[in-house]
Amino acid sequence: MSGDEPWLVAVVTADPAFLRRIQEGLGTARYDDRTVALTSAASPLELVSMLHDDVEPTIIIADSGGDQHAIDALVTPLYEAFDCGRTQVILAVDDAESESGNLDTLDASRCLVVRRTDLTGNVLQRHVRKSLRLYRTIQRLETERDNALADMRDGQEKLVQSEKLATLGQMTAGIAHEINNPLNFVNNFSESTGELVQELAEKFSAVTDSIDPGARDEIRQLLADIETLSERTLENGRRAVNIIRSMLAHSRGQSRHMEITDINTMLNQIVQLSYHGMRALNKTFNIKIEKDFDDTLPRIQIFAQDISRVFLNILNNAFYATDLKKNNGDGDYSPLLRVSTERTDAFARIRIWDNGPGIPADVYDKIFKPFFTTKPAGAGTGLGLSISYDIVVDEHGGKLEVLTEDGAFTEFIINLPIDQDP
Repeated sequence: MSGDEPWLVAVVTADPAFLRRIQEGLGTARYDDRTVALTSAASPLELVSMLHDDVEPTIIIADSGGDQHAIDALVTPLYEAFDCGRTQVILAVDDAESESGNLDTLDASRCLVVRRTDLTGNVLQRHVRKSLRLYRTIQRLETERDNALADMRDGQEKLVQSEKLATLGQMTAGIAHEINNPLNFVNNFSESTGELVQELAEKFSAVTDSIDPGARDEIRQLLADIETLSERTLENGRRAVNIIRSMLAHSRGQSRHMEITDINTMLNQIVQLSYHGMRALNKTFNIKIEKDFDDTLPRIQIFAQDISRVFLNILNNAFYATDLKKNNGDGDYSPLLRVSTERTDAFARIRIWDNGPGIPADVYDKIFKPFFTTKPAGAGTGLGLSISYDIVVDEHGGKLEVLTEDGAFTEFIINLPIDQDP
């Protein structure tokens, strides 16, 4: 949508009186020097058939018509037909619906629920302005995201083309130095902004009686929006810090010293560390853990810190996968983790098995590639298994294998040489 085109507001309602009230409420008002183009349809399907494939409403005002049971049938088609992460949905409900449990399943970040009787005059215009602010913010963030993804893909191609990422260490050291200062500023500024907003809200509370009620509500909303944006900025800033740390870990090369290490003790400690870390993030998480350690396994020379990172990466993935499978609704499913060690002729063999969803065949060949991840955005950097492979195979001269069955299990088999010179 260009800067001079009108905002497209679509009204989905079978009630002519409701449509007339919206038309009168919006009138000829301008928002950011742009007018509103209003279109209407009696149902979501009719709205979709009216609009061209490349036309997307800025705001959809959907009228439930007072039917508590029609809410899901009204909102779900809109989510499916339009990018409702960007297109803002205002759902108009009556008093009885607003007090029922039918709204509990709606995603509050994608749908603003308002009483039908409130969608008039200045109140309607205030809700429209709020939705437009969110629309513009999401539009700007999407542009920044697309630019960042393009830059990342370009950088990834250059890195992968470099022989075994040989120059990544030098590059990331320089990148980290250049990025850390502005990134720290962004994080610190976001924290300070949140504190200032709270302080401003306290000051504002002391003088609210002297301010016009309409302006007072709008100021409160603006303060809430600023606080939300600062929290999101801080969250993504911290996420960027974690990505930088992972890149540094991926490129830093070998540890300085090998250590004689008891693999059984180390693995047992990392299992507990990873489990309690998952529990700290998700209090409902639970899993049965079966251990079978070979007492005859000798202590071996390894880069202990690096091998502990391998165990932690694989265990974290196992806990994440089993929790995901349980949350997907299999009522009879019981998460299970098996860890074992054994001595072979030349190797200490470690097996880590879980009964999670397994690895689909179409991504199996990609799991050790840098930056590849099946996790949603922000939940993983795509470097954990790549780092683990480099540590086991390149750094220790061992083997890292994966056995899996889609929908049934995944097993990582780590073979570390027993006789290895420090």
